[in-house]
Amino acid sequence: MEALVINGFTFPNNLQAREAITHICSAIIRAAKPRWEGDNPPGYYRYDWKYNHGGVYNTSTLNNQKRHMLADYFERKDRSELSGDGKIWDVRNDSVGYILPNEWTHVVSNMSEEISAKRKENQAQGREYRIKQIQKIFKHHELQVGDVVKFNDEVFDLSWNQASEVDYPDAQYTQGIRKYDPAGRIYTDMNFWRSNSVNRWGIKGPGILLGFDQVTFENGQQKTAAIVMYSHKPYFFDPRVLMKA
Repeated sequence: MEALVINGFTFPNNLQAREAITHICSAIIRAAKPRWEGDNPPGYYRYDWKYNHGGVYNTSTLNNQKRHMLADYFERKDRSELSGDGKIWDVRNDSVGYILPNEWTHVVSNMSEEISAKRKENQAQGREYRIKQIQKIFKHHELQVGDVVKFNDEVFDLSWNQASEVDYPDAQYTQGIRKYDPAGRIYTDMNFWRSNSVNRWGIKGPGILLGFDQVTFENGQQKTAAIVMYSHKPYFFDPRVLMKA
């Protein structure tokens, strides 16, 4: 990533952190506005940065894995060489615990939209790349009716986030009956389908692919299911969880 330095302040080499800093600079500007008589003098309490990052990070991330991600940038300059003190904000004279905006604070704050757009663009490109990489595990598994099939083990190696990117290829579809009485008198039976993760340990051995069918869920969504016959009964799977045995 291209380096970004403003008035001697070196931004982190990470768009997520850069966007967070722009939101915090906006908060510094808001805190400098005149307050009611009797309140503390205007200024932004420097250790409040964690609560004004614009939702760029979740609380768990800041409190645990990345608790030092931004702290050094908002620490006093005599404690951290990365500090923005005297660069993209100033220290309030009567307290080093409070900071005030300068002309560069406004510059950084105004960069928020640009950095956010660039980050979203990178996220979209990254998601597209991840999906293409994941989809490679489904190649060369074209199935024909009558094939002896087994589970595609690579599908089960996907993390939850990876599986969600490609609409959960480890799905098993089951059918049920819903009974309801909208008028209070007449009951109607309705077929519907549910989707759950495959319990591959509960299904032993290979099966025979009987064919494909469309299954309809309660919300009207339709999906293609591969019908696989085992010794005791047929199962309905997302075709991508299968491969030739």
